[in-house]
Amino acid sequence: MNILGIYQDKIKGSNGVEWCASEFHTFNCVNDPTHTKKVKYLNCGTRGLCPRCSMSYARKRAEIMYQYIKQNLADNLNFDLKMNQIVLTLPKELHENLDKKTFAKMIKNFMAHFGIEAFGYVIQYRHSSDPLSSKYIHAHVLTLNIKESKTPISNCSFRHKLLIGIKPRLIENEYYFDLDKMRETWKNTINKFTDLDLKETDTVNIHNEYASIIYDKKK
Repeated sequence: MNILGIYQDKIKGSNGVEWCASEFHTFNCVNDPTHTKKVKYLNCGTRGLCPRCSMSYARKRAEIMYQYIKQNLADNLNFDLKMNQIVLTLPKELHENLDKKTFAKMIKNFMAHFGIEAFGYVIQYRHSSDPLSSKYIHAHVLTLNIKESKTPISNCSFRHKLLIGIKPRLIENEYYFDLDKMRETWKNTINKFTDLDLKETDTVNIHNEYASIIYDKKK
């Protein structure tokens, strides 16, 4: 940031990014003074600019999300709940001009093709390993291998069931997908929603990996 000349007011000073975690407080055990002192580093709190504070916040939110999913879903299901991370990338020709609404439709179309019902996504515009590079539009999708049972509980809609307190019955869904088939489907989706005409020999890049909610917490 110094070299680029940006966010100068966030770099220096007693609460700036340069100062972050350079000072700390120590705490003694009130029950036994021979116990190891607890050290707490003082943070600047400039989330989104400071890498330390951003990572700290991300880990905290990840732990909250994990515990919510584990306690409310994984621990109550009779099968091993898996989470997939799918990264959908685009040809470089689309990085500058593809609008967010079209990309969102492409993501939902792709998920529907594989019968994935429980998912959330975020569209990002920068490459995590090279954030100062040119625009790089891609999507991170998190999915769970659950779906609503087609056996009707009542005649009301899914949303109305939740509003009146009727819990839909969740059953196991697929979590393993053939990567070649995913690439082919994503290529067809790109052709359907954009002006590109990717050929059979053209390749698109997709990342996919899954982990058990209960048994692979770290992953």
